[in-house]
Amino acid sequence: MKKQIKYVYVVTKGEYSDYHIEAIFSSKQLADKFVGDNLNYNVEKYPLNLPSTEWFITRVSMVKDGSIWDTAIVKTTLIPEGLDDWHPYLNGRLIWNVKTDNQDYAVKIVSEKRRIILANDAWDKNELTRNLFKE
Repeated sequence: MKKQIKYVYVVTKGEYSDYHIEAIFSSKQLADKFVGDNLNYNVEKYPLNLPSTEWFITRVSMVKDGSIWDTAIVKTTLIPEGLDDWHPYLNGRLIWNVKTDNQDYAVKIVSEKRRIILANDAWDKNELTRNLFKE
């Protein structure tokens, strides 16, 4: 007998660094009732108790002025902890992995990191950059 997959319905709001979860429901009907006519909310459907076996990582390489040197999307089966992170500067370029297959989203995330780095005069300074984003 095939086991039926159960889902949760996650109500989210915001974009990029402002993106957050407002509520989680066991049915789409309950999520839709919570949202009502509010266009600021989104309802996302996720499988319950079904761990992922692969992830997408987008590596963004950015120069100091904010222009993109390169991006690459990679599918991995490695556990994602530690994959969403910064790497030491390479020839003055900021290199960051973002857990997504959406290049536009990844570039916006790295752009936000760049602004923080520049505001703290940490560009091309590995130790200062590392300390800015320690968890």
